[in-house]
Amino acid sequence: MRDKKNSGKELRKQVFKKMEAALEDIRGEADAKKFSKKIKKVSDWLAGEIAKTAKKPATPKVKPATGKVKVSGSSKSPAKKTVTKKAKG
Repeated sequence: MRDKKNSGKELRKQVFKKMEAALEDIRGEADAKKFSKKIKKVSDWLAGEIAKTAKKPATPKVKPATGKVKVSGSSKSPAKKTVTKKAKG
């Protein structure tokens, strides 16, 4: 993930430089101004998405236990035992 010290601008600049280097062969085919304008837009969006995912907690939230435990299929469960009456004899 990104370091806490990196600001949004620095992150965008890093993404911009990496994308520009990766797409260097396409740069000659497109207009230079349009090319860098589009890369800037995409790097802004991508840096924002990276920042959002960095803020999200890594572990999912778990609901706290209520104290009652549901036991199903256990022969030791008091609710499952059958009550028999002794016959008077």
